[in-house]
Amino acid sequence: MNTTLTPKLQDELRLSFEQIAFSVEAAVAKLKLYGYEETVARELIDTEYRAFKQELFEQIEERRKMQEHQKIASIAIVMIAVIGPLFGIASMAWYVCAAGLAAIAGYLGFQSRPIAAIAGAIAFTILFPMTHDFYFEGRTRFLRIELFMPMLFAAVPALILYFILSRTVYAHVDD
Repeated sequence: MNTTLTPKLQDELRLSFEQIAFSVEAAVAKLKLYGYEETVARELIDTEYRAFKQELFEQIEERRKMQEHQKIASIAIVMIAVIGPLFGIASMAWYVCAAGLAAIAGYLGFQSRPIAAIAGAIAFTILFPMTHDFYFEGRTRFLRIELFMPMLFAAVPALILYFILSRTVYAHVDD
């Protein structure tokens, strides 16, 4: 009498759990064909289903934490890039330091695609002061909402760079 599932049967059960037409009775009947008693088969199916649900929950939690880290890193990158132009910092050393800090934030926040994140963060940090100066050059009056325009102009190329590198460098990586 069998009391444990083979890896092959575990995989088959997990695949059947994902199907809309999953039937406990059909799974029990299948396990009975492999020599399992009905009560043992039901217990094994129940145990495997609980483990399957736990793994799905852990994957969802991990994805949620990753998204949280990405939001925090994105905010940090924007804040780092905005500090220089808004406070009138003109030192090249600040911008080199800011690019380094943004790269670190990108790496820590987007660890599944670090090269793309670092490149995008550095691009945004370098482009924002340029777009800010270009947009507000010679202007004495502006609406507060217009402060977001240079951010948008800097974010678009940085995001394009991020997505291009994500699709090329990490083409073989699943999310």
